[in-house]
Parts: sequence; C-alpha cells; structure tokens
Amino acid sequence: MALYLRKIIQSHKLSSSKQLRFLQILSRMLSKGLTISESLETLSFYDEYKHVTDMIKNDLKNGLHLDEALENVHFHHSIVTHLYVVRDNGNLESRIKQSIHLYQNRINYQKRFQQVVRYPLILIITFSIILYFVYNQVLPSFQFLFVSNLSPPLQLIFFTLQWAGYFILIVLFLILIAFVYWSVFKKKISTDLKIKIISKIPLLASYYRKQTSFHFATQLSSLLQADMSFHTLLSYMAYQDKLPIITYYSKQMHLQLARGKSLESLLTSFYFIEKQLRAIMSTRVDAKTLAKDLHVYAELSMEEMYYQLNKIITYIQPIFFIIVGAFIIFIYISVLSPMFEIMNSI
Repeated sequence: MALYLRKIIQSHKLSSSKQLRFLQILSRMLSKGLTISESLETLSFYDEYKHVTDMIKNDLKNGLHLDEALENVHFHHSIVTHLYVVRDNGNLESRIKQSIHLYQNRINYQKRFQQVVRYPLILIITFSIILYFVYNQVLPSFQFLFVSNLSPPLQLIFFTLQWAGYFILIVLFLILIAFVYWSVFKKKISTDLKIKIISKIPLLASYYRKQTSFHFATQLSSLLQADMSFHTLLSYMAYQDKLPIITYYSKQMHLQLARGKSLESLLTSFYFIEKQLRAIMSTRVDAKTLAKDLHVYAELSMEEMYYQLNKIITYIQPIFFIIVGAFIIFIYISVLSPMFEIMNSI
C-alpha cells in the first residue's frame, strides 16, 4: 500500500501553491489545539491532499519525523530543512508558521520575477530570430554586392558584426556546457571545492553568503532555545543534508573546537559567514541572549535579502530593454547603413 501511494505521489507532486496551502491548513489545525495526527486526519478530507496525508501518516507511524515524511512526498527542501531543527525539540507550530512565511515570500518573488521577465524575454527571442535571419541571409548578400564599395570604417563594422554573432553563440554554448556540467556533477563535487568555485563568482558568492548566514543563524537560534549544548547542536546541524555548506561548517566547527581552536578564528575562516554574524557569535553571552541576538539577526538578514531581491528585479526590465535596443541598432547598422553609403556614392 505504501509503495502504491509513493508511486502516485511521485507522478502527482504538489505544486508550490498547494504545498503552501497544505502548511497553512496544518498550522491552523495545530493552533486550534489539535495534535499532528488529528490535523493530518482533517487534511485527508481534502481530495487534493488525501494521498499525501495518507503517506505522511504512514511514515509517522513507522517512526519517521515530520520533516522526513514531507521530504518523502517531495515538499520543497527549504520547508524540510526549516522543520528539521524541531525534529526532537522546539515549537513545531511556531516553526511551521515561519516556514509558511518564508515559502510564501519565495513564491511571491518567483511570480514577480516571471512577470517582470516575460515581456522582455519575448522581445529578445523575437529580435534574436530577426538577427539570425539578418546574419544568415541579409549580411552575406550585402557582403557579396557592396562591401568592396564601402568605406574602410563601414567595412570594419561589417566584419565586426559578422563575427559578433559567432562570438555570442560560442559564449552561450560555453555557458550551457558549464550549466549542464554543474547540474550533473555538483553532487559529486566536494563541498570544500564548491565553496572555492562559488566564492570566485561575485554575485553568486554574495547570494550564498547571505543565504548561508541566514540559515545558520536561524538553526542555531532555534537549537539554543531548546537548551542544547553548543557541541551537541553543532553535531545536530552537521547531520542535515539539505544545506551542504552549513553541514560542512558545522562539522568543521565541531572538529576544530574539540581540538582547542578558538571560535573567533574559525568563524573568520568561513567565507560564507557574514561579519555581523561572526561578531554576534564571538560575544561572550549566555545561550538565551545569544539565541535572541541570532533571531534578531536572522530577521534583519531576511529583510535585507528581500530588499536586495526587489532592487535586482527593478533593474531586470531596463537591462532587457537595453539589450533589445542593442539588437535594433545592430540590425540598423547591418542593413541600412551600407545602403545609405551606396546611395551617397551614386
């Protein structure tokens, strides 16, 4: 029966919006005082969630934790990771609410990004087709008929435009190869090497630094509130596998602290831990105060990430329109400029 349900779920993975609604209903049931089993029983009355809830209930009966059960029904890894922290301790209801807030923001920004990109992308595809036609049909004809009669500057422009298309194709091809290679082999690459590769790419490195610092602070804050010792919570964080950089850092911290290395020097060596987080963790305060400081930092860090995303999204359309404008100028130079040159020489 469980195998049959698993096959159904694999072929009917819940969409992002349905995953969000599932968590919202579950949170509402828990806030009314229902247990997790009773809440799932209520969710099973929804036809769209029946197979999912049956699978989750079956996994929970077999001794799995909620985050493991959600992972088995293909919930997003950010939800799974967020709930992992309260696997054995902590406030599940509060953690689910935090997951809802984070995941809802993620969906909203994805939708906004798609809306912003859609129209410029259609324009770029359209002009790319036109540009391809110009390069393969119009330019060869002009080259055969007129190039020898053009002035040296226009001949140079003609030559540059002719090879610019091939250069763009080569660059796009190399990017595609790099993307495919990364997608296929990223699981086989060690985390240490991944960190070195990502740190060489400025924009990506900045994103990973903010994301890693946020998740590290969030998990550490929650575990400190559960009265776990620092060494125990590092072992706990090192066990999760959804955020490999945090797993790697947690293992390194646990190992190096056991060898007598100072926390300050360790944090300084971690490229994807922000300076503010290093400063907070280096202060000599009790666990409860540190947990509160980390919680405040995580909230401010999340606000900063959303601010940066908003900023990036506002730049996307102008950049796309500049690219489209460049395509139009290329077409103008390629087609009309030689004609005017010939007409002036007559």
